[in-house]
Amino acid sequence: MSQRGLPLTADLAATGSPALLLTWLERLGGRRTAYGVQRPDGRYRCVRAPLTPAVLAAHLAGRLTLGHYVLDEHGRCSYAVLDADQSDGFARLVTLHQALAAQGYPAVLEASRRGGHLWLWLDQPTPAAQVRAWLRSLVDWSSLEVFPKQDQVAGGYGSLIRLPLGLHRRSGRRYPFLVADPDGHLHPVAGSREEQLAWWLAQPAVRLPDQVLPAPIPTMPAPPAGATRVPAARGHPSYSLSPRGRPAPVRVTPILAWCLAQDPYAVIGRYVALDRRGVGCCPFGWHHRAGQDRHPSFKVFPHTPAGNCWYCYTWRRGGSLFDFFRLLWQVDARTAWQWIKEGREP
Repeated sequence: MSQRGLPLTADLAATGSPALLLTWLERLGGRRTAYGVQRPDGRYRCVRAPLTPAVLAAHLAGRLTLGHYVLDEHGRCSYAVLDADQSDGFARLVTLHQALAAQGYPAVLEASRRGGHLWLWLDQPTPAAQVRAWLRSLVDWSSLEVFPKQDQVAGGYGSLIRLPLGLHRRSGRRYPFLVADPDGHLHPVAGSREEQLAWWLAQPAVRLPDQVLPAPIPTMPAPPAGATRVPAARGHPSYSLSPRGRPAPVRVTPILAWCLAQDPYAVIGRYVALDRRGVGCCPFGWHHRAGQDRHPSFKVFPHTPAGNCWYCYTWRRGGSLFDFFRLLWQVDARTAWQWIKEGREP
């Protein structure tokens, strides 16, 4: 039964997408025998009952607001979340989101009551200790709350986190997933809650590297002075890092426009043999031992708003498609752009 006394099956029927909710349940992983329900004060009470598609449907409908126990009975998790709740938390997460993308780790940015969350799907259930070690190698934890919070759970259920797309009981609001437009400005994902859920579930998963990177990304500098949120058209929130609420100036140059119009996997795949994860041997051999990358360390990922789409873990450098060709051809930027406009191949 929901909080209003109506059968949860009514919410399930109202979604029109039971299969989508089942996919959500499967991808969440974690604890299946209990879940949290948010109280009006924002805290949670534990419900010792199976988490089902019908319960998830009630969450989408706003009848319940669910907290999900991240770890399953074997101490594994299927996702990780980075939570920044301080006053400048949202601005810091935007910086972190871009840094992770530059490393080839796709994350989804969600606004929250006090800041924001970054969600990362994992490609398979993974021991929490392994996930936390990986995140520790990437991210400065000093001003973040990281889920899973424990390496393992000895009794009990461990930490939980509020699931997206529900109604926050304390604020009475729903908080959107955010995507960047071509100018780099962030806007809520459009569509119904079911369409937003389908979009989230379709986002790529992260495969943890075989070897943990030795140094963290410098992800959490202070945001620009005056960073704020500004209203967008039709009453939807827009998110900006610009002082005094002005749109952040982003110069879309002809080179950036060309980069963003290309499929990085298809273009780079003509020169580098990539596996299904977009990983291959780095073509820039001069920074590898004996002039050749013998252990694939080069990764391609979807464009960031700045155009970055590849990274070499050995070199610890990455860049855009334009940077790729400039390095491949070993010419200056002016020559590389002229050759691209001419359609020249190396």
